[in-house]
Amino acid sequence: MEKHDEKPIFFDHKGRRWQKISAVVLVFLAILTGFLYVNVPKLLADDNVVPLKVAATPGDAKVKDGASGLSPEEIAALVGRTNTPVIGEGPLVRVVHLQMADNTYYATPVYSQTGSVPLGDKERLMVGDHEFALQRYGQPSAAKTIALTYDDGPDPLYTPRILDVLAKNNVQATFFETGSNITKHPEIAKRQAQEGHDLANHTFNHVDFDFVSSTRAEQEINQTSRVLTATTGVRSSFFRLPYMGNDEQSMRNHLVGILTAQKLGYVIANHNFDSDDWMFNNGGKQLLPNFDGQPIVALLHDAGGDRTKTIAYTQRLIDAAKANGYSFVTMNQMYSQQPALVAKEPVSVADRTSLALASAYLVWPHTVVGKLFYLTVFTLFITMFFNVALAIYNMRKNRFKKIPKGYRPLVSVIISAYNEESVLEGTVKSVLGSNYRNIEIIIVDDGSKDNTGKVAADLARRYKRVFAFSKPNGGKSSGLNFGVKHAKGEIIVGIDADTVFPATTMGNLVRHFADPEVGAVAGNVKVGNIHNIVTRWQMLDYMIGIYIERNAQAALGSVMIVPGACGAWRKNVILAAGGYKHVTLAEDFDLTLSVHRLGYKVLQDNDAISYTEAPETIKALTKQRFRWMYGTFQAFWKHRDMFFRRKYGWTGMFVMPLAIYNAFIPLFFIPILITVNIENLMAGNFTSLILFFFATVSIQAAMAIIAVILAKEKPSHLLAIPFTRLVYSPIRTMLLYRTAFRALRGAYAGSVWNTARTGSMVAPSNAAKREVTAKPATATE
Repeated sequence: MEKHDEKPIFFDHKGRRWQKISAVVLVFLAILTGFLYVNVPKLLADDNVVPLKVAATPGDAKVKDGASGLSPEEIAALVGRTNTPVIGEGPLVRVVHLQMADNTYYATPVYSQTGSVPLGDKERLMVGDHEFALQRYGQPSAAKTIALTYDDGPDPLYTPRILDVLAKNNVQATFFETGSNITKHPEIAKRQAQEGHDLANHTFNHVDFDFVSSTRAEQEINQTSRVLTATTGVRSSFFRLPYMGNDEQSMRNHLVGILTAQKLGYVIANHNFDSDDWMFNNGGKQLLPNFDGQPIVALLHDAGGDRTKTIAYTQRLIDAAKANGYSFVTMNQMYSQQPALVAKEPVSVADRTSLALASAYLVWPHTVVGKLFYLTVFTLFITMFFNVALAIYNMRKNRFKKIPKGYRPLVSVIISAYNEESVLEGTVKSVLGSNYRNIEIIIVDDGSKDNTGKVAADLARRYKRVFAFSKPNGGKSSGLNFGVKHAKGEIIVGIDADTVFPATTMGNLVRHFADPEVGAVAGNVKVGNIHNIVTRWQMLDYMIGIYIERNAQAALGSVMIVPGACGAWRKNVILAAGGYKHVTLAEDFDLTLSVHRLGYKVLQDNDAISYTEAPETIKALTKQRFRWMYGTFQAFWKHRDMFFRRKYGWTGMFVMPLAIYNAFIPLFFIPILITVNIENLMAGNFTSLILFFFATVSIQAAMAIIAVILAKEKPSHLLAIPFTRLVYSPIRTMLLYRTAFRALRGAYAGSVWNTARTGSMVAPSNAAKREVTAKPATATE
């Protein structure tokens, strides 16, 4: 029997395990803090891009930009979005500060001390008394050149096909990429660089700068530059704003974005021909540029929607440009200088860190969730299929016979009770009403604080087959072991004090022990107090667990649990296993695995029915399921040497590993799933959420329907299916983490005793077919 000095599994009364874990965590956090302290400033620092070289002018010596000390938002407020003059020509754009020196107006680029140019008479009239202006500049000198530029990529479907068209025609283009897409599809960005295309900055998340903070705006540009360099080894000085068109008002509407990039030193590229390819799928005309000999910077898109027609349009545009004598250049070639605006650059630690962090957020969760999604759905489906097939096979194969003639072993029914005065008498009477008569009932009052002891003593006085004992509180396993010690029977039935047995249950349990290889038999537990959705769901959960999962285990000879509410054991097997152990909160689970270790059979009998009182509130259910979950983990840990051991058959090779897999996968899956779901919700992407929800609910609903059919129960139990996903799944997730945390801390997990009974159980009218009468004061029953 058990040693009372054994400590519960995971219990660490000195707290040394938690101290070690805390020390490891603190060391890790210290290292991480040090790493961040050194690298975060570098990570957030502005990237050192190469400026566009301009020839020195007299204005550089005469005027200095007096607005450089202001933020982009402050300057944008001064410039204004209405009537701001737009001067100059060219596919590049910047904001200039207009200043007078020696009766000459100069336009000085904001955030720069060079490039001040005098305004011509026409421009002077245009700017009037404005202090700032938008300036188009960078008009290429080479005639008949065209730069194809693509925004929003790379895209895994369309960008490679566009690259194929460009490669076929020996054309290099400029791709303005988003940092998020580079992070998600680095192999495409690498291909673009390897094939000689320019890569440029298009913000990280394709944001509108009017709707983000100044810090976020700068990092949208900085981190795109870093992931671009980390992925391809290329540094680019070109930047293009999302959503900005080439018309004057569009540029005025994006002053903050222009100024932010300008402050960081980027060359802000616009275009002078918009293909409007985003309208192709809506019937937009596929117009070509006016090939009049002037340089062209054409805007197209390789992502952000269906770009199939853009692919065909690219070929048409290339053919038309060549037919008109145009040559193709990249933006880097159009503005050739040394050092180049797009060039190879060594990858820094900050670049690699930025890419790693971006991947951790954008790629790894989606990759893991994607794989786990298919793995989970596949596992659920395959598990359901095989469990159902095995369960049906087991139920058809095992048409159990009645008790063999002449086999009438004494059965000792042990009720270890703690504060069970309201339900004890009903349980005893249901057992006494059994058709199988060769029984004794041993009630062990385990130090109850209510009148359980008095009720037990009264029952012992009234019925000759009932024996009552009282002992100091020691827990359920202690009470059961006490009962086994005083039991005279060959067969032990240890039941909970809230259990009601129909008349046929005892005989159905006992009949299997005619086979000397049978060590234990699990019965069929049903809920006897179906009053609300909580208890109705538990009834459905029991049906799935017993009629599908446990019957499937029975087909493999691997029943893992003989429930305390309905189960029978061979006494000598209990003794050989060392009795009920208090080292886990799931003493019945622990003992069942010990029976497997001893080489005995553990069977399932669906006709051996009992009714139990289930928790009626969420709080009570949570308390019960934590005890079950924690006890299960304890039992698995205690019997961990059974895993993947052929000696223990299907139990060790398949059933136990599968149970652990189903328990632990959510520990790693849930945090990633929550992260991705939050991101999808914020992005308005509900498809994947709905798909996963309905896939899992459909499989669970299918299992529930099959279980109800096999159990021949009312279809109304299926109304509890939504409770599983909407209520119990979050509870189970919380309990998983609570269990893991409690085990790591080594804290005491509490008693195995349930919460107080309500006495609300109403068993079916046929629960006890025999009439039980009390014995007279001077006679025996």
